[in-house]
Amino acid sequence: MNNPITKELEIWQDDGGADPEGLILITGSPAQMEWAARIRQRVSAEFIRVAASLATEARHDHHDQQLDSDDIARIIEEKRVQTLVHWEAAYFIHEWQQITSQVQELIMADHNYEAIVIRRRLRQHG
Repeated sequence: MNNPITKELEIWQDDGGADPEGLILITGSPAQMEWAARIRQRVSAEFIRVAASLATEARHDHHDQQLDSDDIARIIEEKRVQTLVHWEAAYFIHEWQQITSQVQELIMADHNYEAIVIRRRLRQHG
C-alpha cells in the first residue's frame, strides 16, 4: 500500500519516534506549553499507530477493501492534521490529556467514513 501514513511512520521510526513535524509553537504558560507539547507528541504517535494498524490489516484486503483502506488512511491523515494544527496548550491539555479512543471516534464520526461503511455493507449484501 502506497500511502502517506505508511511513509510517515517509516520516517517517524527512523527519527527514533520523534514528532515528524517538530513541535509547533504552543501558547500558554511555560508549564502548560511543556505539558501540551508532550501530549501533542503522544497524540501524533497515536494517529500514526492507528494508521499503521490499518496498513497492516490492508495488506490482506481484496481490491475493493484496499480502496476503502486507502480512503480511511486519507481520513486519518486529515484528522491528524486538523488536530495537530492547534496551537493552544489548553486544547491539548483539556481534549487530549487522556488518550483513549479519540482517534477512532474522530474517524468514525467523519461523513466520509460513514460512506465507506455503507459501501462495505452494500458489497456484503449486494
